[in-house]
Amino acid sequence: MIIRVWKCNVKEDKVDEFLAFTNRYMIPILKAQSGCLGHYVGKLELSKHPRFVIITLWKDFEAIREFTGPNWQTARIDPVEAPLLDGQPMVEHYTSTVA
Repeated sequence: MIIRVWKCNVKEDKVDEFLAFTNRYMIPILKAQSGCLGHYVGKLELSKHPRFVIITLWKDFEAIREFTGPNWQTARIDPVEAPLLDGQPMVEHYTSTVA
């Protein structure tokens, strides 16, 4: 299993839009991916700037590539999402080591 950790900063006046976009658009897309085993969305509460993390669990790297395309090692950003973000998102991939 692969754990994909996607982190981003959101513009302060765009938090509600980001959450609406995530819930109405991105979560259904993730649920529709055959290789996506689960997802979690979190907000860093003690930060001065709105910061979010989206953690997704994937069957394997091929499943991630089916979702992201060939640039799976970079953050996938939807054109609707881009104006909500403050800077470039970061993405990391981890191989699950404990069952």
